[in-house]
Amino acid sequence: MKQATELGYYVSCGLKTLTDEIIQKNLKPFPLEQLLFETDSPIIFDNEKAHPKKIKLIAEKVAELKEIDFKEVEKQQEKNYSTLF
Repeated sequence: MKQATELGYYVSCGLKTLTDEIIQKNLKPFPLEQLLFETDSPIIFDNEKAHPKKIKLIAEKVAELKEIDFKEVEKQQEKNYSTLF
């Protein structure tokens, strides 16, 4: 992850972010400015169909892990996607 940060890469966070402690541990120090959220829809995750509306759950988890306000995560995601696309 350190090398990805240094090279300016974006890292995509999926629904496993909600449950995988290793992902959570590695994600916590990663810059918010280099994170993107996705659901890999239409796969099945935890016996439910993944859906883009679940992106909010990922954003809430990132806010919790980074101990920041959800609105800050939401605003940065908008910037990240605008910059990338």
